[in-house]
Amino acid sequence: MMKILQSLLRAAMILGAWLAVQSGVAAPLEDPLLRPAMRSLRAQGAVMQAVVRAGSRLVSAGERGIILLSDDNGLHWRQAAVPVSVSLTALSFPSPRKGWAAGHAGVLLHTEDGGETWQLQLDGRRAAELYAESARNSSLSDQAALTRLRQDAERMLADGPDKPFLDVHFVSDYVGFAVGAYGLVFRTRDGGRQWQPLMGRLSNPKALHFYAVKGMPRAIYLAGEQGMLWRSTDLGEHFERLSSPYSGSLFALQVLSDEALLVGGLKGQVFRSSDAGRSFSQASGVMPVSINAFAKQGDGTLWLINQAGWLQFSIDQGAHWQTLDALRPGRINALELSADERLIVAGFRGLQRLDLPTNKP
Repeated sequence: MMKILQSLLRAAMILGAWLAVQSGVAAPLEDPLLRPAMRSLRAQGAVMQAVVRAGSRLVSAGERGIILLSDDNGLHWRQAAVPVSVSLTALSFPSPRKGWAAGHAGVLLHTEDGGETWQLQLDGRRAAELYAESARNSSLSDQAALTRLRQDAERMLADGPDKPFLDVHFVSDYVGFAVGAYGLVFRTRDGGRQWQPLMGRLSNPKALHFYAVKGMPRAIYLAGEQGMLWRSTDLGEHFERLSSPYSGSLFALQVLSDEALLVGGLKGQVFRSSDAGRSFSQASGVMPVSINAFAKQGDGTLWLINQAGWLQFSIDQGAHWQTLDALRPGRINALELSADERLIVAGFRGLQRLDLPTNKP
């Protein structure tokens, strides 16, 4: 199964390269960890994977290391300076100027100027070394778990920098988490100067993928394959496996408060908890299509996008959902609300700014 998953990831990277060529942003095939993202006038049309707010600024990231910035609510975009050309999958800005981007090849990037310039903090080679060092020094009393941990670390070293991070989330300018394929979980407590592997603190013998990490200082949540849900209430010192409401993959998380959260996954499964993940109730009205992302509007309206490109919204904290028939922007990976309350969507057509109907159905 590991070989099949690795083949799928390599195929995805090849597809990303082909799409970049079509967008006019491709570069010669060489080590993408050493090659800065190529600048292109057509970068806005590249495949984009993430979009977030950094204060009033919008920041988007996608294929071939492209990061775009907008200071006019998505009307115009300009390209940032990025030191790598790997596909970028997620963004987190705990404050307007400090942000992080995660991506393929174990890449974690950092900015201190609102996304104008980026520095590489971690890549797959260094991540593997940190994991191996952590495994060698582990004090796990369960010998079977310790042996498995060390074997996994050695495999990661042998594989090289091919493990992608799939999400990143910072609860402050200093404390953040990154998760990804094959059970990757890393934490920093000093703004990314040092990253610590946490895989030995979660029992994940099948090395299932983690797709999402979200939270607040009081509770950090991880979601992934086969309904995996984990919670930490001490910033990653310890993790508790939650009883999942669903056995299929969970791709999206939205933390609404210290106690309330949403999870979404395959086949349009959306569940809401009002007691910090101790129990869940299933949402109604969600289309039976896999969920890509959630977003929250200033007035409390919640939004989701599915893999068929349909937008749905909820005005009751995610309990019931309605479809916005007037808008269907196509294959979308992420969405965000701009400062002027427009939907900014990132996907296979690049970036789009959508005017919301004045009267929702």
